[in-house]
Amino acid sequence: MAIKSRWIALLLALMLLGSSAKGAAVPIELRFDPSLPWKTLETEHFIIVFPEEMRPVAEEAAEIAERAQEFWAQQLGYSPQEKTFLVLTDQRDVPFASTRLFPQNVIALDHPFGFSWERLGSAITLEDLIFSEYGRLVDQARVEGLTADLKALLGKLIAPGLAKPLMFREGLAELIASDHSFAEMLVRAWVQADRFPSLAQLSAPYAKRSWPPAVLQARAMGDLFLRFLKEAYGPEIPEALGRVHAEYPLATLTMGALSLAARQSPQEIYERFRQWAQEDFERLRQQIASQGGVTARTRRSSLGFWSLWPVWSPSGDLIVYYHANGERLSGLHMINPVDGEDRALLSCECGPPVWLNESTLLYPRLTFQANFNIFYDLYAYELDTGQEQRLTYQERIFLVEPLPDGRTVLLARHEKNGRSSLVLFDLVNRSRRILREFDPDQQIHSMAVSPDGRRIALSLWKKGQGLDIYLMSPWRGELIPLTFDPSPDVDPAFSRDGTFLLFASLRAGVFDLYAYHLQNQQFFRVTRSLTGSFQPVASPKGKKLLFVSYDVDGFNLYAMEYAPEQWSPVSIPQRTGSPVAAKPTPQMPRERSAPYDAASTLLPTFWLPLLGPKHVGLFTQNEDPLGQQRYELTAGLNLDSLELFSQLSYTNIQALPWVHIQLLGTATQQRQRLSLTIPFSRSFTSERSLLVGIGQDSGVSELFLQGKLADLTGLDLFRRDSSLQVEGALAWRPEGISRRLTLAWEEQLQLPWAIPSGLPQLWFSVRAAWSDHETFRLGTASGAYLLRGYEDVLAGSHLIAANLEYRFPIWSIDWACCRDNPWPLFLDDLRGRLFLDVGTVGSLIDLRQLRVGLGLELQLKLVLGYGLAEGWLRLGLAYGLFEREPQISLRWGPNF
Repeated sequence: MAIKSRWIALLLALMLLGSSAKGAAVPIELRFDPSLPWKTLETEHFIIVFPEEMRPVAEEAAEIAERAQEFWAQQLGYSPQEKTFLVLTDQRDVPFASTRLFPQNVIALDHPFGFSWERLGSAITLEDLIFSEYGRLVDQARVEGLTADLKALLGKLIAPGLAKPLMFREGLAELIASDHSFAEMLVRAWVQADRFPSLAQLSAPYAKRSWPPAVLQARAMGDLFLRFLKEAYGPEIPEALGRVHAEYPLATLTMGALSLAARQSPQEIYERFRQWAQEDFERLRQQIASQGGVTARTRRSSLGFWSLWPVWSPSGDLIVYYHANGERLSGLHMINPVDGEDRALLSCECGPPVWLNESTLLYPRLTFQANFNIFYDLYAYELDTGQEQRLTYQERIFLVEPLPDGRTVLLARHEKNGRSSLVLFDLVNRSRRILREFDPDQQIHSMAVSPDGRRIALSLWKKGQGLDIYLMSPWRGELIPLTFDPSPDVDPAFSRDGTFLLFASLRAGVFDLYAYHLQNQQFFRVTRSLTGSFQPVASPKGKKLLFVSYDVDGFNLYAMEYAPEQWSPVSIPQRTGSPVAAKPTPQMPRERSAPYDAASTLLPTFWLPLLGPKHVGLFTQNEDPLGQQRYELTAGLNLDSLELFSQLSYTNIQALPWVHIQLLGTATQQRQRLSLTIPFSRSFTSERSLLVGIGQDSGVSELFLQGKLADLTGLDLFRRDSSLQVEGALAWRPEGISRRLTLAWEEQLQLPWAIPSGLPQLWFSVRAAWSDHETFRLGTASGAYLLRGYEDVLAGSHLIAANLEYRFPIWSIDWACCRDNPWPLFLDDLRGRLFLDVGTVGSLIDLRQLRVGLGLELQLKLVLGYGLAEGWLRLGLAYGLFEREPQISLRWGPNF
């Protein structure tokens, strides 16, 4: 079996080697602010990269990372030979983690001290992120046997774990999670609805956007499936699966690793797992039935996906909640409880909304800030006028609660170095008073203010203690623990009469609702559910209780009777003894700390052989972990002319001005290009830049100057992209100086409605060009009809063209899971566009030569493994007015 698998592995490797990649101009892509004072902290297995202000977090991360390395080396029996870069940054108010192996091992953690609503009720800690992400990295990077030999030859191109079935890749990292409630909810809903996913569905590396998303589904099921394997086949099964995937590359594309590790067919194992899950569900159902059964409830929303944070209006006549769907459309929705009408109210990337009064909503909203940041600020929305007002700027607010006086609100705010604070904010004079600032070892998860304004309830995470409910006064800020036990307690909410404090707690496999009587200090269980209950809110009239629960289509709103007399008294045990002490962070040796040096990370990590009918060669590329310097290099031999060729593209944005160099060389042709870019603004949403460059091609020298203005407005479906680019050039030739001038203006509007396959867009562009020499190429218009007529037009001419397009997705695929997959080729999106082109070209502007074209173009995106190349295969049909026959075009291009 081993010999056969090695031959198959060699065949797969040759398939990869046959894939060619062209060295192209490297676009300037800003991921991290290059102006920050970046530092490094080096340990035995890691290089921590961080801005100076995050040094305390970096020192803690260094200690956690070494513990993660020791843990996964024992679990999987493998550890990467090269060091892993761990990049820490605080550019957004939502925790984000990513891991990549190519071109080097990099784990990036953004805002690693917050909470992610992807897992309701769970804390996302720095330790959780590092352990889970490094586990994924080790599992994917593991090589043994032939794959180790191939990696020694080809470098980072060889990583068989990247092609493992998605369920294994995502599930492995969840083995270390302390909270498995999210996986329990998904699996229980599948069993209850008899919609258990197939083994093929869980293994698919990408899938159409539906609930649950492919990665989320594989993560939840993989978590439970691997726990089942450990129980049924032994605790060593994760290491065995990792070894099989590393030794037998064929198993990485199938479920064959199960057969080799567990000695049964994948179908038999999965059917046994299904029966195991069904039996577990039936035991749970009978247990809840013996306790009185599942709590009666009525579904109030039906959109699924993410429907969160319901709030009643002060009169109880309306319900507002937040919703996000699979097409990344998100915003506030409003339900009329009388007729059940559910309509979109506002499109935004928002946090939990609250009512200030009967006509005003307050909510945190994500907004782009200068210097690469995406932060929450406080906004107000008037229902009567439909107007939105921004109330704070760069405040980093993630929760808001109004006080009874109608003008003061309590804000939960992010501070520097992972701290959070409670702030009293006056809406009239915009003054602030910090009520309490918490240590980095304490994080606010959720909060509520009592109806009389005399108490604040907090769900607070403390290192070594978990999530508990605390009470405090808005004047003194003293914390009084209400719950103090191992179960996470979140989402506090006061009843309208102030008698009870409701909250969600994980005490029975999934979250359920509980209540605490504030006078007699008695706890009650409010719900018994199979798939969880979160975020309770009592109606103003005290008759209904609204909350979030999970069903097979996602999270929806549910309502039940508010009946305290029916609640079951429970005893909640308190944690005994002292809290678990956090492990001290060791002091790192001073000599291991140094300024960040991008150049030291740029040595090639792979060589991709290029084998074509007329050439052979090698291709490599690399970039530093922050993306400040990057290059692509191609070198080889032309078999027809026996000429050596080379091509180098290099970009450096580490300092001002940004530098971009392109060199192309053969025995008969030399081409060089050097450009310097001066960015006048640095942000996610705008570009103001001036580019100056010189070039030389076959003895002709050129000087060019380019100015660009670009703006992005909106974070939601009303997003608009605008750009204006002007370029002028002079060329020196034996016969004299020649000139060229081009202008391009483009507007892109994401339309405010959705179609089943995604979000449509409206594009408008204008291009004008002029030159006084025939060797200057003017460029082309954008439509398929005019492109065919103009693509060979050279200078000595005038070109004016306008293009209007309606762009629409046909088949959208979520492939974020496998961007670094080493497959030779796979498909991505299928899209289309309807276009109208108008333009003229010639030695002079002549309206009699005006051409008008209408057409339809289908575009299929193809992606080469490891992201080495991607582009669109376009098939177009166009008809020109006053033309006899339509035109058909088939072409390949890098852009949409």
